[in-house]
Amino acid sequence: MIVVDTHALIWHVSRPGELSRTARATLIAADTIGIPAMTLWEIALLVSRRRVLPELVDLAVWFDDVFQIPGTVLLPLSPTIAIRAATLAFLRDPADCLIVATALEHHAPLVTKDDRIRRANVVETIW
Repeated sequence: MIVVDTHALIWHVSRPGELSRTARATLIAADTIGIPAMTLWEIALLVSRRRVLPELVDLAVWFDDVFQIPGTVLLPLSPTIAIRAATLAFLRDPADCLIVATALEHHAPLVTKDDRIRRANVVETIW
């Protein structure tokens, strides 16, 4: 399994040209793509603020399409993930803390372009 960060999921589904060659190849080859629950919230928030996918008419349909991708699974927010995320406060962004904690909980690398996450070196990253 690999876990996908918010921007990487958006790009994988709607703008694959934005992904690095390595990230794109990894997502295509993955048996399982884990999507943290926090990622769905973050996408919904960004769409509501018109910061991503401005052409999107129906976010529920977009989410349904995402989960039709073979091997794509939702990774729920568990108490263990919440507790682990609190130890990652140095990442500053609560969404990032929860996404990284989800990857750590599932012992999976995280596909992300986020420099702060990659430099923190607390989870294996792919970009």
